[in-house]
Amino acid sequence: MAHLLESIPTVNLVISEDIVQMLRRELNVDINDKILIALADHISLALDRERKGIPCENPLLLEIQQFYRKEYALAGRALQIIKDYLGIEMSEEEQGFITLHIVNATMPQRSDRLIVSVQLVRDVLAIVSEHYATTLDVASLPYERFVRHLQFFAQRALDPAAGQVNGDALFRIDETVYPRAFSCAESIADRLASTYNVVVTNAEKSYLAYHIVNLLGESGL
Repeated sequence: MAHLLESIPTVNLVISEDIVQMLRRELNVDINDKILIALADHISLALDRERKGIPCENPLLLEIQQFYRKEYALAGRALQIIKDYLGIEMSEEEQGFITLHIVNATMPQRSDRLIVSVQLVRDVLAIVSEHYATTLDVASLPYERFVRHLQFFAQRALDPAAGQVNGDALFRIDETVYPRAFSCAESIADRLASTYNVVVTNAEKSYLAYHIVNLLGESGL
Protein backbone atom coordinates (compact mmCIF):
# COMPACT_ATOMS: atom_id res chain seq x y z
CA MET A 1 0.00 0.00 0.00
CA ALA A 2 2.84 2.40 0.89
CA HIS A 3 4.56 1.66 -2.43
CA LEU A 4 1.30 2.23 -4.31
CA LEU A 5 0.73 5.56 -2.57
CA GLU A 6 4.23 6.70 -3.48
CA SER A 7 3.52 5.97 -7.14
CA ILE A 8 0.32 8.07 -7.26
CA PRO A 9 0.75 11.82 -7.89
CA THR A 10 -0.62 13.91 -5.02
CA VAL A 11 -3.01 15.78 -7.31
CA ASN A 12 -4.65 12.48 -8.30
CA LEU A 13 -5.22 11.62 -4.65
CA VAL A 14 -6.83 15.04 -4.16
CA ILE A 15 -9.01 14.48 -7.24
CA SER A 16 -10.03 11.07 -5.95
CA GLU A 17 -10.94 12.54 -2.55
CA ASP A 18 -13.12 15.19 -4.24
CA ILE A 19 -14.87 12.49 -6.29
CA VAL A 20 -15.49 10.31 -3.23
CA GLN A 21 -16.95 13.26 -1.31
CA MET A 22 -19.23 14.03 -4.26
CA LEU A 23 -20.39 10.40 -4.33
CA ARG A 24 -21.13 10.39 -0.61
CA ARG A 25 -23.27 13.52 -1.02
CA GLU A 26 -25.15 12.31 -4.07
CA LEU A 27 -25.67 8.67 -3.10
CA ASN A 28 -26.15 9.24 0.63
CA VAL A 29 -24.50 5.90 1.39
CA ASP A 30 -21.47 4.85 3.36
CA ILE A 31 -18.63 4.39 0.85
CA ASN A 32 -15.58 2.42 1.93
CA ASP A 33 -12.40 4.51 1.94
CA LYS A 34 -10.71 1.77 -0.10
CA ILE A 35 -12.26 3.30 -3.22
CA LEU A 36 -10.12 6.40 -2.73
CA ILE A 37 -6.84 4.58 -3.41
CA ALA A 38 -8.31 2.32 -6.10
CA LEU A 39 -9.83 5.30 -7.89
CA ALA A 40 -6.68 7.41 -7.60
CA ASP A 41 -4.63 4.53 -9.02
CA HIS A 42 -7.06 4.07 -11.90
CA ILE A 43 -7.07 7.80 -12.64
CA SER A 44 -3.26 7.81 -12.70
CA LEU A 45 -3.15 4.93 -15.20
CA ALA A 46 -5.94 6.43 -17.31
CA LEU A 47 -4.24 9.82 -17.47
CA ASP A 48 -0.98 8.15 -18.45
CA ARG A 49 -2.75 6.39 -21.31
CA GLU A 50 -4.43 9.63 -22.33
CA ARG A 51 -1.14 11.54 -22.46
CA LYS A 52 0.48 8.78 -24.50
CA GLY A 53 -2.49 8.59 -26.86
CA ILE A 54 -3.12 4.93 -26.08
CA PRO A 55 -6.77 4.03 -26.76
CA CYS A 56 -8.55 1.90 -24.17
CA GLU A 57 -11.61 -0.03 -25.32
CA ASN A 58 -14.45 -0.82 -22.94
CA PRO A 59 -16.36 -3.77 -24.44
CA LEU A 60 -19.12 -3.46 -21.83
CA LEU A 61 -19.69 0.29 -22.23
CA LEU A 62 -23.20 -0.01 -23.68
CA GLU A 63 -24.29 -2.37 -20.91
CA ILE A 64 -22.75 -0.16 -18.23
CA GLN A 65 -24.58 2.87 -19.62
CA GLN A 66 -27.90 0.99 -19.59
CA PHE A 67 -27.59 -0.96 -16.34
CA TYR A 68 -26.01 1.69 -14.13
CA ARG A 69 -27.48 4.95 -15.38
CA LYS A 70 -27.20 6.90 -12.14
CA GLU A 71 -23.67 5.70 -11.44
CA TYR A 72 -22.67 6.45 -15.05
CA ALA A 73 -23.97 9.99 -14.71
CA LEU A 74 -21.96 10.41 -11.49
CA ALA A 75 -18.90 9.07 -13.30
CA GLY A 76 -19.46 11.86 -15.82
CA ARG A 77 -19.28 14.36 -12.96
CA ALA A 78 -16.09 12.65 -11.82
CA LEU A 79 -14.60 13.22 -15.27
CA GLN A 80 -15.56 16.89 -15.00
CA ILE A 81 -13.68 17.10 -11.68
CA ILE A 82 -10.61 15.66 -13.41
CA LYS A 83 -10.98 18.17 -16.23
CA ASP A 84 -11.35 21.06 -13.76
CA TYR A 85 -8.06 20.09 -12.10
CA LEU A 86 -5.97 19.04 -15.09
CA GLY A 87 -7.71 20.36 -18.21
CA ILE A 88 -7.86 16.85 -19.65
CA GLU A 89 -11.11 15.57 -21.14
CA MET A 90 -11.40 11.82 -20.81
CA SER A 91 -13.37 9.39 -22.97
CA GLU A 92 -16.71 7.64 -22.52
CA GLU A 93 -14.77 4.40 -22.12
CA GLU A 94 -13.04 5.80 -19.05
CA GLN A 95 -16.39 7.06 -17.77
CA GLY A 96 -17.57 3.46 -17.99
CA PHE A 97 -14.58 2.16 -16.04
CA ILE A 98 -15.08 4.75 -13.30
CA THR A 99 -18.75 3.74 -13.18
CA LEU A 100 -17.67 0.22 -12.24
CA HIS A 101 -15.50 1.63 -9.45
CA ILE A 102 -18.56 3.48 -8.13
CA VAL A 103 -20.79 0.40 -8.35
CA ASN A 104 -18.13 -1.72 -6.69
CA ALA A 105 -17.88 0.77 -3.82
CA THR A 106 -21.63 0.81 -3.19
CA MET A 107 -22.50 -2.88 -3.63
CA PRO A 108 -21.06 -5.76 -1.58
CA GLN A 109 -19.54 -7.55 -4.56
CA ARG A 110 -16.01 -8.48 -5.55
CA SER A 111 -14.68 -6.41 -8.45
CA ASP A 112 -13.91 -9.48 -10.58
CA ARG A 113 -17.45 -10.75 -10.12
CA LEU A 114 -18.88 -7.34 -11.05
CA ILE A 115 -17.58 -7.64 -14.63
CA VAL A 116 -19.03 -11.13 -14.93
CA SER A 117 -22.36 -9.98 -13.47
CA VAL A 118 -22.62 -7.27 -16.17
CA GLN A 119 -22.09 -9.94 -18.81
CA LEU A 120 -24.62 -12.23 -17.12
CA VAL A 121 -27.30 -9.52 -17.02
CA ARG A 122 -26.62 -8.74 -20.70
CA ASP A 123 -27.05 -12.42 -21.60
CA VAL A 124 -30.31 -12.75 -19.64
CA LEU A 125 -31.80 -9.69 -21.33
CA ALA A 126 -30.84 -11.09 -24.73
CA ILE A 127 -32.54 -14.40 -23.89
CA VAL A 128 -35.75 -12.65 -22.79
CA SER A 129 -35.79 -10.47 -25.92
CA GLU A 130 -35.22 -13.48 -28.17
CA HIS A 131 -37.70 -15.72 -26.34
CA TYR A 132 -40.49 -13.16 -26.71
CA ALA A 133 -39.33 -11.94 -30.14
CA THR A 134 -39.46 -8.35 -28.94
CA THR A 135 -37.21 -5.35 -28.41
CA LEU A 136 -37.16 -4.37 -24.76
CA ASP A 137 -37.94 -0.74 -23.95
CA VAL A 138 -34.74 0.31 -22.17
CA ALA A 139 -36.28 3.65 -21.17
CA SER A 140 -39.23 2.13 -19.33
CA LEU A 141 -39.64 1.80 -15.58
CA PRO A 142 -40.44 -1.96 -15.79
CA TYR A 143 -37.14 -2.46 -17.66
CA GLU A 144 -35.22 -0.57 -14.96
CA ARG A 145 -36.88 -2.68 -12.27
CA PHE A 146 -36.10 -5.89 -14.16
CA VAL A 147 -32.46 -4.91 -14.61
CA ARG A 148 -32.20 -4.08 -10.91
CA HIS A 149 -33.61 -7.49 -10.04
CA LEU A 150 -31.11 -9.13 -12.42
CA GLN A 151 -28.20 -7.26 -10.82
CA PHE A 152 -29.06 -8.68 -7.41
CA PHE A 153 -29.83 -12.07 -8.95
CA ALA A 154 -26.39 -12.10 -10.59
CA GLN A 155 -24.81 -11.20 -7.26
CA ARG A 156 -26.57 -14.12 -5.56
CA ALA A 157 -25.81 -16.53 -8.40
CA LEU A 158 -22.10 -15.72 -8.61
CA ASP A 159 -21.36 -15.46 -4.90
CA PRO A 160 -21.82 -18.73 -2.97
CA ALA A 161 -21.67 -16.76 0.29
CA ALA A 162 -24.69 -14.67 -0.75
CA GLY A 163 -26.73 -17.71 -1.69
CA GLN A 164 -29.68 -17.99 -4.03
CA VAL A 165 -33.32 -17.92 -3.00
CA ASN A 166 -34.50 -21.36 -1.92
CA GLY A 167 -37.81 -22.85 -0.79
CA ASP A 168 -40.89 -20.82 -1.61
CA ALA A 169 -40.16 -17.77 -3.70
CA LEU A 170 -41.42 -14.47 -2.39
CA PHE A 171 -43.54 -13.99 -5.49
CA ARG A 172 -44.59 -17.44 -6.66
CA ILE A 173 -46.80 -17.58 -9.75
CA ASP A 174 -48.57 -20.49 -11.38
CA GLU A 175 -46.45 -22.19 -14.03
CA THR A 176 -49.57 -23.49 -15.80
CA VAL A 177 -50.88 -19.93 -16.19
CA TYR A 178 -47.56 -18.47 -17.40
CA PRO A 179 -45.82 -21.28 -19.30
CA ARG A 180 -43.97 -18.88 -21.59
CA ALA A 181 -42.37 -16.99 -18.69
CA PHE A 182 -41.33 -20.24 -17.01
CA SER A 183 -39.97 -21.57 -20.30
CA CYS A 184 -37.93 -18.38 -20.60
CA ALA A 185 -36.67 -18.79 -17.03
CA GLU A 186 -35.62 -22.36 -17.87
CA SER A 187 -33.71 -21.08 -20.90
CA ILE A 188 -31.94 -18.57 -18.66
CA ALA A 189 -31.07 -21.33 -16.19
CA ASP A 190 -29.68 -23.49 -19.01
CA ARG A 191 -27.50 -20.63 -20.25
CA LEU A 192 -26.16 -19.88 -16.77
CA ALA A 193 -25.34 -23.55 -16.26
CA SER A 194 -23.44 -23.84 -19.55
CA THR A 195 -21.74 -20.43 -19.56
CA TYR A 196 -21.23 -19.54 -15.91
CA ASN A 197 -21.38 -22.96 -14.23
CA VAL A 198 -24.26 -21.72 -12.08
CA VAL A 199 -27.16 -23.97 -11.05
CA VAL A 200 -30.28 -21.83 -10.67
CA THR A 201 -32.67 -22.95 -7.92
CA ASN A 202 -36.35 -23.57 -8.65
CA ALA A 203 -37.26 -20.67 -6.37
CA GLU A 204 -34.99 -18.32 -8.33
CA LYS A 205 -36.54 -19.52 -11.59
CA SER A 206 -40.01 -18.78 -10.23
CA TYR A 207 -38.81 -15.35 -9.13
CA LEU A 208 -37.35 -14.72 -12.60
CA ALA A 209 -40.63 -15.78 -14.22
CA TYR A 210 -42.55 -13.36 -12.00
CA HIS A 211 -40.30 -10.45 -13.06
CA ILE A 212 -40.45 -11.48 -16.72
CA VAL A 213 -44.26 -11.34 -16.60
CA ASN A 214 -44.11 -7.91 -14.95
CA LEU A 215 -41.65 -6.68 -17.55
CA LEU A 216 -43.64 -7.72 -20.59
CA GLY A 217 -47.12 -7.10 -19.19
CA GLU A 218 -48.33 -10.60 -19.96
CA SER A 219 -52.11 -10.68 -19.52
CA GLY A 220 -53.62 -12.30 -16.47
CA LEU A 221 -51.08 -11.27 -13.80
